[in-house]
Amino acid sequence: MVTWILPVIVVVHKSTKHVPARLATMLQSLEAFLTTIRDLVFVKIIPNLIKRLWWFFIPVFALVGVGCGFVAIGYPGLGLPATQELQLLRSANLLERFDMEISKKFKYSDNLRGQMQDLTVIMSWGLLASDNGNYLDPFSIGDLEYSGFRLEKPENLKWLHGTCTSLKSKPWSNLEGYCWTELYIETMTNQCLEQQIECCNYSESDFPFTADINQVCIPLIVNLPRTNYTEGCNSFLLNSHVYISELGNYVFILEIPTKKSLSFVFGEMEDNEIFFDEIFSGLVDSQSTPDDIKSGWYVMKWSHFYDLQKSIVSGTLSSVGVSLSVAALVILVTSRNIILSFYALLTITFAIFTTVACLVGLGWNLNILESIILSLAVGFSIDFTIHYGVAYTLSNAASCRGGRTCDAFRRVGFAVWMASLTTVLGGASVLGSEVQSYHQTGVFMVLVILFSWFNATFFFQSLCYKFGPSVGCCGLNMECLKRINARRHTDGVGGTSLDEVPISNSHHVRIVLPEPQVTSLPSNSI
Repeated sequence: MVTWILPVIVVVHKSTKHVPARLATMLQSLEAFLTTIRDLVFVKIIPNLIKRLWWFFIPVFALVGVGCGFVAIGYPGLGLPATQELQLLRSANLLERFDMEISKKFKYSDNLRGQMQDLTVIMSWGLLASDNGNYLDPFSIGDLEYSGFRLEKPENLKWLHGTCTSLKSKPWSNLEGYCWTELYIETMTNQCLEQQIECCNYSESDFPFTADINQVCIPLIVNLPRTNYTEGCNSFLLNSHVYISELGNYVFILEIPTKKSLSFVFGEMEDNEIFFDEIFSGLVDSQSTPDDIKSGWYVMKWSHFYDLQKSIVSGTLSSVGVSLSVAALVILVTSRNIILSFYALLTITFAIFTTVACLVGLGWNLNILESIILSLAVGFSIDFTIHYGVAYTLSNAASCRGGRTCDAFRRVGFAVWMASLTTVLGGASVLGSEVQSYHQTGVFMVLVILFSWFNATFFFQSLCYKFGPSVGCCGLNMECLKRINARRHTDGVGGTSLDEVPISNSHHVRIVLPEPQVTSLPSNSI
């Protein structure tokens, strides 16, 4: 836009020289008419409305903003998707209606829902549930951190064996196959082969053996090839595995297929997580549980979309908060006034709250696209308010608030309105799209621009008209900072000089000391 605006102005200026006189007269008349309308609206009508109804605009916009904030953040708020299907087209589209509503009336849809993959819970001991990778690099997965879990301890082996065996009989579990501890017991109780003098010929009653025996035999059995496992315990049917690092750290992994189905509905997955939290807590928080076992944790396999939804819930609010913080810093730098920065931040916040509350009323759910759109809300809302604030600060009018507010309207009122109009028209142009993402983007652009313009024009300007800062009030400028720095310097040296004492921002009083009178001494005194 910055690159094209100057060439366009040059072309228009040169082309107007060859316009016929009659057309030039018509264009001049149109320009005069538009100028009259602009001055009437932004120099007389809107400033007079602010002057007469500021007492109405301030409480009304404040109450609406607070109420919409409760709707946006509190109840009902933006909920997460409650359907299995990912909506691609608008709800009125026939293809989308078939996927969302009509298909459920056919019998084959029940078979499709029955093909949804079952959840698998993976329990881990020996690793810390920490992510030490680079968050800014998607390919940086970090390094494993070990918790110091010792599998060779008899109490740990006994607990893992009992837990793995008992989980097979749970009503929610589809756990089948062999536990690694069963493989370990069966291998240890086998008869010794030729040249084999250890890790064999034990009885089942000796389990869980001693720590010294386990420390020798567990690495041997872990490193056995699959073909060397006993026939009664097929390695391909193991539901748990043991890994040993190069430094001798043990990791025990137990995979438990469940009867719970994977779902794209956040509420159902949240219920599953709460259920498994209670199950795992009941297993490891018992008084008889060894200390090493209490450091374990679990994850739900194939729950990436649920993890994404959880991140969206917390990440959307934090991203909006970060955007507001950056916006506050930008406003403070541009306006260089603390009071105006506070008013502008309040105006932007109310505009965002009102927009989100309307989206809640329209039935929006918080999904990937919606979270990105809300992160952009601050950027759309800041423009109009910051234009008014800078114009108020740089106003050459009298020091009264009313004069500076009217001068701000005269300077940038029409430009702000044109900017809002073009953005609204751009958003309205995609409202008719059948693609859901395009339609939602258009709805958001129209709403956020309208509410931002109304809040900036009537709420922010009313605050400036009645409670705006006067000249030099709460301002941050270089002259003020230099004066403070000079005062600190003189105080540190030994106080201010009596030659020139600062009395105010623009006046100084010079104290003139009387010159000493010199009298001549009599000659006989020398």
